[in-house]
Amino acid sequence: MFRSSARLFIPTLMCVVVATAGAAAVTAADVLAQFKLGRPAAETYVFDAVWSQGDAFRARYAKQRDASRPKAPAPARSFQQQQAEQRAQFDKSVAEMKANAAKAVPDMRKMLEDMVASLQAQ
Repeated sequence: MFRSSARLFIPTLMCVVVATAGAAAVTAADVLAQFKLGRPAAETYVFDAVWSQGDAFRARYAKQRDASRPKAPAPARSFQQQQAEQRAQFDKSVAEMKANAAKAVPDMRKMLEDMVASLQAQ
């Protein structure tokens, strides 16, 4: 049922959009004709009016332009920083394994303690 109604609705919607766009173009041409202006002159007048006298527009435009500007990437970490982070993560993992080993049953405790010793030896 939805597909059959969509088949009717979409072409009708497209006709309305095209007709509205055509009417807007005709209306814009009529307005320019009423003021006896060509398109280039009208664009110049609009630009001058907005840019020369539109402080609010200029402020909004500058704000939007700054917001759209690409952001600088984060500075790269040095080798020493990366190594320190990896070491901290390793130490944290070893501490967690020791804590888990203390809570584990005796058979598992021995295995976890061996793993911790092996990791620390590396």
